Amino acid sequence: MNYKKIIAGTVATILTYTALGTYQPLTTYACSSVEECQTQLEQLQAENERAQQQLNASQSIFTSAQERVEQAQALLTNIEIEIQAYESTITSLDNQITTLETQIVELEASIEEKQMTLRARLADMQLRTKTNQLLDFIVNSESLSDFISRAQSIQQLNAYDNELIQQIEADQALIEEHKQAIEATKTQTQELKAQAQERQSAQADVLATLQSERQALAQEVYGAQGAIDTLNLSEADIQAQLEILQNYVEPSIDSDSGSSTVPEASGFYRPTTGPVTLPYMSTEYPYSSSRPHLGVDIGASEGTPVVSVTDGVVIQATYGYNGGYGNMVVISHNVNGTPMVSIYGHLSSISVSAGQTVSGGQNVGAVGNTGDSFGAHLHIELLSGINYMPADRNTRQQYTVNPAAYF
Repeated sequence: MNYKKIIAGTVATILTYTALGTYQPLTTYACSSVEECQTQLEQLQAENERAQQQLNASQSIFTSAQERVEQAQALLTNIEIEIQAYESTITSLDNQITTLETQIVELEASIEEKQMTLRARLADMQLRTKTNQLLDFIVNSESLSDFISRAQSIQQLNAYDNELIQQIEADQALIEEHKQAIEATKTQTQELKAQAQERQSAQADVLATLQSERQALAQEVYGAQGAIDTLNLSEADIQAQLEILQNYVEPSIDSDSGSSTVPEASGFYRPTTGPVTLPYMSTEYPYSSSRPHLGVDIGASEGTPVVSVTDGVVIQATYGYNGGYGNMVVISHNVNGTPMVSIYGHLSSISVSAGQTVSGGQNVGAVGNTGDSFGAHLHIELLSGINYMPADRNTRQQYTVNPAAYF
């Protein structure tokens, strides 16, 4: 057989980080030799290093964006404090307006009172029946001293009237000043409100932009980390292929007779006790119609013996994840001249080694719960027309047959 066909590999698609938040698919091909696996592994490790550098760069940019958002939030908080000060000033101005308006009302009432006093005095002092009361008041004085006293009284009355008039004029002027102050205060209030709203709106826009930028950068960081995670999985897949290649033993061919040293099958045995918990080609979760179950799962408690289904040669006996199979044994068989391969997955222990010839019913390991397993069971898979286990699932599916039909 062609040794390069031993491992077809599991095709894994990774996302290569090419720019902040931008990735392009890179396919890891199935390696068929240790050298190819090592080359791919070196490429993956180099790509992982580059992705890590990009992740560090995007995290640095994200941190800077986060700082800008925090600064914008702090500035917005300061603006809100300023706005509160504006509102306090506006409230004070409104109170001043109210006080001025109250004073205007009081001044207008005082003016009205003074005007009524003047009107009453004028009405009392006006001539009655065409007689000048002021002149009569002076002429009818009884003496010179009385005359002088009466004249002085008239002057005092006139002075009082003049004072009332001056007070009225002063009150009216003060009312006008108050009205102008009210208008100026209202204008100042409107300007303060407009400034507060403008600053708040502008800063809110800046904050929204920065938060959007931060969210986009967070997605880039998430994507970069996802790429590294996928690269790590791809590296693990290549490592698993390397392990299989390094532990693979190809069944030898007798150069004299030209026949394989794989013994001819002498009958099939059930690999372990217990019921079938998942049948061949099942599409039950986590399987699907596009990715069916390629073997048979037999439920049994951990440690239950597992035997070879028929005579053959162990070509793989490996511990580890092994592409989800966990600890596994792979045996090559010769069934009436047709090459076949049996695969035993999720084992808790392995009792054979690569290159060992085994008989049907011979113990090869024990039921376990390793690899992609959700409870102790044996995964038994059977391939026909091939004498090795392709790592590529699609290739295996081309050769798989129902194990239950043989035991």
